[in-house]
Amino acid sequence: MYLAFLDESGNTGHNLHDLTQPRHYIAAVLVAENQVNEMEKQIFDYRDELCKELSMDTLDEFHAGEIIHGKKKWRKVPMEKRIEIFEKVFAVLASCDAKVFHVTINKKFMSKTSDRPQQFAFQYIFEDIDAWIGRQKTDDPLRQRVLLVADENKPEEADTYNLVVAMKKGGGPVGSSHGLNRRTSNIVSNVFFLDSQLSAGIQLADMVAYVKNKYDRAIDKEKADRTKLESIFKRLWDDYIIRHETGNRKTWPNRST
Repeated sequence: MYLAFLDESGNTGHNLHDLTQPRHYIAAVLVAENQVNEMEKQIFDYRDELCKELSMDTLDEFHAGEIIHGKKKWRKVPMEKRIEIFEKVFAVLASCDAKVFHVTINKKFMSKTSDRPQQFAFQYIFEDIDAWIGRQKTDDPLRQRVLLVADENKPEEADTYNLVVAMKKGGGPVGSSHGLNRRTSNIVSNVFFLDSQLSAGIQLADMVAYVKNKYDRAIDKEKADRTKLESIFKRLWDDYIIRHETGNRKTWPNRST
């Protein structure tokens, strides 16, 4: 069986017109169950080492936004060290043979729909993960199953539970008028929401989603116009993540719904 760890970036709730966050992102890190413990060990061991190195009493989790902006315990940590943290954590993708899926929702083109970008994003990434799992050629039926584990998000949880149920029955209801829904058959039970502090996989997905958000802002600009930090995000994506991309759905929608 596989576990898919999910988290979001650019979530502005019902506000579709926030110019600072024009797109909603969701990322999933897919790991075979026999690699999950190793992934957690590598990330949590590095967290503990870093805690000693930086003389921190405790370090609850790797949260991308807090690390980059130097918030909370990261306030006195130099930027070079904070970027190194992304490199060290992203190296786990390779050592655990992880797959990366991501979906981008263009919020400014959703002003004519009552559906929320969060639910579009969840449906589309669930579809992509389910389709990839179904294509795997294996004699082990458990390798054609996936368990979904997402960061806690109380406003979205009930709707996301109902979404998975609907997708199993006959295809997701979100976007059905646009011919974008498909019936899923490889998801085990439903999506499980977990406190990100308890899950190395969710923390890794958070960092992937965050860097995808910033990477897109970098490639929106000409190379000469990018800030130093935007260029760093592009390098992180190109050097550590792109080789693991498995689901790469184009940004949707590209016009008003």
